Amino acid sequence: AFNDVVRCDPTDVPELEARFNDTITTLGDLGYRPALAMKIPVIGDGYGNALAFLADDPTTLAIIVESEVRTNGNIYGDSGLSFLSRNATTIWPTSNMRQTLNNPPMFEAVYLTGIGAEELHAAHRERMQTFAASSLRRFTCDVLWDTLRENESLIREFNLNRGVFRPMTIAEVEAVSQHNAT
Repeated sequence: AFNDVVRCDPTDVPELEARFNDTITTLGDLGYRPALAMKIPVIGDGYGNALAFLADDPTTLAIIVESEVRTNGNIYGDSGLSFLSRNATTIWPTSNMRQTLNNPPMFEAVYLTGIGAEELHAAHRERMQTFAASSLRRFTCDVLWDTLRENESLIREFNLNRGVFRPMTIAEVEAVSQHNAT
């Protein structure tokens, strides 16, 4: 129903910070600092939050994502950490999350489900060794925000075009909104 993420301050996602405290500490030891947070608007019973980090190496960002949707008595959710680098044509995520959907063609993702932040970081750095740092996007806070929004848009459009996602009708939005109001 919504097609945009909301930028907020890292302090606006305290539940994510509490749940991922050990990961955030490890990221700090690796030179990453919280830069911005995102809330993904959800109609219905659920939430989506993310906390993005910049590093001393401006060609790599880290992002912790947590989402949950409750529907028909079931709970669906996922959470985890990803490191990401990109150039003008390719995005390289290295993630400890499960792969639940196919990625757009420009994403060359590697999923190492369940491994820790240090191992994941090392795997990402190893993947990126073959690329000249000068060919990679350099992340600042503003570039980070634009990149995250662009990535969300690419994933959304890819899944809309292949029929996995579809826009909700006004009646569907109203039905979900009324259900949650009761």
